[in-house]
Amino acid sequence: MKKIRLQMVLGNVARGAAIGAANTVPGVSGGTIAVVTGIYDRLIHAAGNIFTRNWKNHLSFLFPVLVGIFLGIVGFAWVIEFGLDRAPEQTFFFFIGLIGGSVPFVYGQVRGEPARPMDIAIGLIALGVLVVQALYGNRPIGDAVTAVTITTVLPLMGAGVIASATMIIPGVSGSFVLLIIGMYSTFLQAVRQVNFPVLAVLIVGAVIGLVSVSKGMSLLLSRYPRQTYWCILGLVAGSIVGIWPGVSSVSAALGDLVMAAVGAFLAVALGKKKEQDTV
Repeated sequence: MKKIRLQMVLGNVARGAAIGAANTVPGVSGGTIAVVTGIYDRLIHAAGNIFTRNWKNHLSFLFPVLVGIFLGIVGFAWVIEFGLDRAPEQTFFFFIGLIGGSVPFVYGQVRGEPARPMDIAIGLIALGVLVVQALYGNRPIGDAVTAVTITTVLPLMGAGVIASATMIIPGVSGSFVLLIIGMYSTFLQAVRQVNFPVLAVLIVGAVIGLVSVSKGMSLLLSRYPRQTYWCILGLVAGSIVGIWPGVSSVSAALGDLVMAAVGAFLAVALGKKKEQDTV
């Protein structure tokens, strides 16, 4: 029994690491990875109800996931910097494959139920929002904030709130939002240099955003599950447009396809993990 529980805990750490890794990449959604790995519903329910009488049960699930998210962010910040520096096009195609491979899994949440015109409209609107976001253009990265002062503490905390709040919504990239508001370089540099004061303020803001938005998403999934998942489906599909890097040459196209196939294969493998298999 203890061995099974240990396997479940380690599995949740691994799922959290995948979510954390995704959150370091602008345009890639950690919420999408949470959906793919089958823990999304329980993640937002646990986070949204952490201050209730059942907080111990919620914490026993959340803690390994959060540990994994932290490890994924710290570890993958270096990997993604290397990948984007050496092979940016292929790196983004890997994430395109990962996201594209998750679409059938998300659709599986509403399969079997008749699609109503309103459901399809919700999905198309969500997709359109992401397309507009992709066409909005690149934003200045901005100078990194390296110290916590009276003038920087609120922007840092606000960045943490916004990043984690958007992270909970599948298809919406917390890192992309940080890029838009000019705080992405602050986040990446704080992680790489292990700047504890800056990280601490970001984490406080992230916890506030995580708990508040999780409560809302949990309510939506309990009252309007079909409509919510159609919205998620549109967001996930639309996020592909947001990270499309283009194809630089015919010779590069083969590598692009290979990396997209690897990402899609990984998404399908992760999608086979059922929520019942988690703690």
